[in-house]
Amino acid sequence: MLISPWPSGGNMMRKMLGLAVLFTLLLSGLYLIPHYTEGAGDSFSSSILVNWNSTGSHQRRPVILTRGMDDLFVIYQDYFYTNWDISMARSTDCGYTWSEKIHVDDSRRDLNSSNDFSNQMYPTAVFAPNGTLYVAYSDDQEIYIGVHYYHVYVVWSEDYVNFSTHRRVDTSIRDAIYPSLAVGEDGTLYLTWLDKREGGKFHVYFARSEDGGVTWIGEKRVNSGGLSVDQYGPKIAVYGEKVFIVWSDQREGDFSIFMAVSYDRGDTFLPERRVNDDLEPYSQNDPDLAVDSTGLVYIVWSDNRLGSYDIYYSTTRDGRNFTMNMLAYNGPEGGLELNPRVAVFSPGMVGITWVDRSHDEGDIYFTYTINNGTTWTGARRVDDTQRTLGTADDETKQEDPHLAFNSIGRPLVVWADHRDELFTRSDIYFARYSETLTGQNRPPIFKDRGFTPEIGTNETEFTFTLWYRDIDGDDPSAGYPRLLLFADKNGTEQIGEATVMRPAESERDNTAGSLWIATTTVEWSSGRIYYRYEVMSGDMTEPLISPVHPGPILDLSKPIVLDYGPIIPRWYNTSYVRCYLMIKDIGVAGVAPGSIRAYIKTLGSDIYTGVGDLPHVSVLPNGSVYAYLDVKANEGKYNWVKWRFTDRVGNLNESPPVNIWIDTIKVKFRNLQPSPYETQIFPDINVSIIVYDRDLYQPDLEVSGVNISSIEYCYSHSEVLPYTPWKKVENYTVEEHGDVTIWFHFRLTEGNLNMIKFRAKDLADTGWYVYGPVRYTLRIPDNYPPVLTGRIYPSTTASRTPHIWWDPAEDIENDTITYRVRILEATFGTTVMDWVSTGRYNFIDVPASVNLRVGKYFVEVVANDSHSNSNVLKANLTVLSSGDLPPPAPGPLLKSLFAYTAPGISWGGSVDPEGEAVSYLVQVGRDWASGDIVPWKWCKSPNLNFTEPLTYGIYHVEILAWDGGNFSSLKRDIFKVIDFGINFTGPRRWSLERGDALVVEVSITNEAHLSDNVTVYLEGEGAGEKWIKLELYYKDYSLTLPPGAVYPLRVAFTPEKDTKARVYSFRLRVVCEDGQTSYTSPEYSVEVLVKPRSKYPALTYLREKVFGEYLPLTIVAMVVITVAGALIYNMRLKKRMVEDPFAEQRKLYKELYGVEPDVETLKKMVEGEAAAPPAVTTQETMPSPVEPAAVEVKEEDLKEFMRGAGEGIPEEEEKLSEIEEAPEEEYPEEEEAPSVPPPEVEEISFKKPGEERTPRRRRRYVVWDEDDEL
Repeated sequence: MLISPWPSGGNMMRKMLGLAVLFTLLLSGLYLIPHYTEGAGDSFSSSILVNWNSTGSHQRRPVILTRGMDDLFVIYQDYFYTNWDISMARSTDCGYTWSEKIHVDDSRRDLNSSNDFSNQMYPTAVFAPNGTLYVAYSDDQEIYIGVHYYHVYVVWSEDYVNFSTHRRVDTSIRDAIYPSLAVGEDGTLYLTWLDKREGGKFHVYFARSEDGGVTWIGEKRVNSGGLSVDQYGPKIAVYGEKVFIVWSDQREGDFSIFMAVSYDRGDTFLPERRVNDDLEPYSQNDPDLAVDSTGLVYIVWSDNRLGSYDIYYSTTRDGRNFTMNMLAYNGPEGGLELNPRVAVFSPGMVGITWVDRSHDEGDIYFTYTINNGTTWTGARRVDDTQRTLGTADDETKQEDPHLAFNSIGRPLVVWADHRDELFTRSDIYFARYSETLTGQNRPPIFKDRGFTPEIGTNETEFTFTLWYRDIDGDDPSAGYPRLLLFADKNGTEQIGEATVMRPAESERDNTAGSLWIATTTVEWSSGRIYYRYEVMSGDMTEPLISPVHPGPILDLSKPIVLDYGPIIPRWYNTSYVRCYLMIKDIGVAGVAPGSIRAYIKTLGSDIYTGVGDLPHVSVLPNGSVYAYLDVKANEGKYNWVKWRFTDRVGNLNESPPVNIWIDTIKVKFRNLQPSPYETQIFPDINVSIIVYDRDLYQPDLEVSGVNISSIEYCYSHSEVLPYTPWKKVENYTVEEHGDVTIWFHFRLTEGNLNMIKFRAKDLADTGWYVYGPVRYTLRIPDNYPPVLTGRIYPSTTASRTPHIWWDPAEDIENDTITYRVRILEATFGTTVMDWVSTGRYNFIDVPASVNLRVGKYFVEVVANDSHSNSNVLKANLTVLSSGDLPPPAPGPLLKSLFAYTAPGISWGGSVDPEGEAVSYLVQVGRDWASGDIVPWKWCKSPNLNFTEPLTYGIYHVEILAWDGGNFSSLKRDIFKVIDFGINFTGPRRWSLERGDALVVEVSITNEAHLSDNVTVYLEGEGAGEKWIKLELYYKDYSLTLPPGAVYPLRVAFTPEKDTKARVYSFRLRVVCEDGQTSYTSPEYSVEVLVKPRSKYPALTYLREKVFGEYLPLTIVAMVVITVAGALIYNMRLKKRMVEDPFAEQRKLYKELYGVEPDVETLKKMVEGEAAAPPAVTTQETMPSPVEPAAVEVKEEDLKEFMRGAGEGIPEEEEKLSEIEEAPEEEYPEEEEAPSVPPPEVEEISFKKPGEERTPRRRRRYVVWDEDDEL
């Protein structure tokens, strides 16, 4: 130890002496080991992220522990939710990969992180000889006098996953922080911390546990001096029964390092001694210590005795005497080397890591010694921010380093790193040194570059890369390096044969190093594949065998869905809805958080499309992955969202879809009745309006619907006074599509100051929609029209021909009221049934011709009192595709005629399609819709008994069937009550010869008051005879007898020739139309006589045989004779035409004019021209019409002429009976005979079928007889 010769003063001289001594020491060590400068070589691996999730969290103060060569543990301070917690990560492959976060502290008492309001900080940890991991930390969960105070707690774990509940160590009522934990060879735990229980200053306290942390004993204050100042950063180490505690405080004005020691396991501590040996008041901070297997204690700290902070160290075995302070690392001038941490691998082999702030906000460096500190290597850069960011001044902050050695002496460093978010948050990173401190004899140097890809399937071709270097330049031995794959992490179950690696490049330099690769596929089941590699070169007899490392992952299992949502659909009043997903991989690859994507399918598309925004993803401590995303959806129910995700080997899975309902559109109002534009005449009106929550132009778009309980209205009768408070609506009906029709009674005041406002919300709570104010005007008239204030029924029906009824209208003047009704389609208001009058009926049976279909309709009713119309009563009618059908119409009256009295009526019952009970509503009157006999009355069965029997008359019955929900169509029928009375008059006896016929008349008189439909029957002995009939043909005969009418009933007698000659009797029975009541006539008789023999038997034969029995043969003979005569006549006519071609025309001309025509006239007649009469100058020269020579026309010649004029003349034109009659007015009576008028000529055509003939003239003749009659 250097002793200052200057107890005071001479600061400059002391500095110069210190620098000289330090310079001499440094020079003396240059030749012992090479001095590496910053950045020389590739000493540390790339930095590896340790903490499980780096999104939105903050990690500090890591502590690293090792077990064996590859099993690493990092305990750190974690700000993940809302407070600091203690977490842990584990690596079983020497830091290549790290486990998910393991929760260490038990602050979440109810396992709900949102209820964790305490902080856990300053972790420290050790392994006990039995392998139990102990962690101590400070926790502020306890409250004293309303203030949170930190206390020291300990937890432990034997499986490194599940930790015990905490045990409190200190008994302080104030803060206890910065614990440091050590363990003895017997498992005794030793703990030191800073405690503020005395005087408001932090002091160093100590306690130990001999039962594995359950209880703690020997609690005491360690520092005996510096009671008026704070102590800082205590650290503890144990060797045997010695307990060493080191800290820094300001008792001497500057910060100095002090150590206290106990030789009895902490029962007593010797007074502390200062460790740093500087002679001036320089600052020494952040002490740390470690002890090797020989009991030598190594102490390091940050020291600014040379003007900037450097790393110093000293050693001691007894805690009382310390070696001279030596520089472990001398930073650049003005540098800041801070927060050193020391670790011992074996005696003399010591490493130190620290924070260097010489260049920027902080970097992590490392140095070591293999000769007990005689010399130290140069500083090695640990973090790779210089390499990854490409500059020495990377402007990121690294802090809180911690150091450990694995079982082969490889330095391992962890620290807090701000590289991702600069100063706002930090993560825990890890790096390992590429060499060990054992100093083996120039073996090959190789670095594992790992597999690409890191995950895959059985078909994936994996490439393993190894960096190989042999300082002696030796090539690898034959068959080396080689790669071996295993199914287990212990390397006992080998997969396939070893793969010999090959150089990546043909030219290589073994001295400088080169890359070797192995390419292989792995035929194995799902899971992680492990590997190791073996290297041997030169004269080596045994290969260097790497540890078994975790290799690529084979995973054929898909991740599974643990939770997703929102599962239960509900309405949202915003377009963005948060969808969430929680998944976990049941395989070994783990979920690939970056693969999680949301997909949406909306109305009009059957394909899911990706949502553009990336979800927020968090990895939970139990290994599951939670993701959420605010998804923009469309209006309506047709929004389906599902998630797709993979594990790290690409196994794809997806969640079930969730249905999201969006309704951002407020409700609306329509169809206000009565219209405010119509002047009202009644003070009391029925106000109705439809509230709807849908798009009328998109009827398929589903919406949340109207919140009925929110519908309100208010009103005012003044421009000045405020509106009434909002009032709830009590009367409403809910229609299809969720439309709500509301109505209420409202009293108007005279004038136009009647204002109403409406408001409502939808079920999605989109917000109030206010409609109005609407203004009504009241003008009371002199005469009131009828008023419809009731309802229309039904509102829903499954019938296409429903019975629709409504409450009757009221008329103040009691006028007779008639009704009209129409039906409109609800959506567009199209008329389905135009106005139909129902008369006095307040109902209508919709005819099938209206063709109602499934859908929604409006029914409108108007009443009229012959002076004016009422208001229009409206209601919704929904026709359903299925449901309760109305019963069919009742059947007709079972008896429609009664004689004398009617006690009651019955009718055919109605059977409901659904089997429901049917009752009946009946009214009886002397006219339709009058009900003056029996007004509408309910009957449980299809019959009605009258209070008093009805007398004679005609009665109108109207019946409706009712099944409890629907009326049938109206059945109308008539019954009649008659007072039956018949009288018979006329002869009662007749006679005739057999073979003759006789028709007689019997008068029947109806002496009742009403018309009757009667049936007359023949009865008695003569009724059995076939030749006695009524009305010539019948044995019974039906007829209608008006009241007082006399009907002559004809009775026919047609006895045959062989009918027995005698007297036959019979009676007439007249039966009323009720089929029961009847009258029987007195007895009638007819005597059949024998006919005498005829005087002319030939005529008798001709009549009976020729025109009787042989009539068909007679008709055939006459037809044959007529045809033969016609043929003979035609032959004669043709012969005459050949002899004289103008014979017909010559004859006709002579008959008309009495002179012989010339040849030219005949030719014109043949060609169809009219024959010109001979020239007559005076009337006296014309023959008189009464002269036979001038006008005589023989009937036979005219017929012959008409037949010979040509074929094709209609048969009816040959008949002389069709000669036209001359109008009388053309020939008035005169004394002298009228002159003969010229013949009437008309163009006619004579031709055979298919032959073109010259048109000829048809002549009609007017002939007078001798009496000048036609």
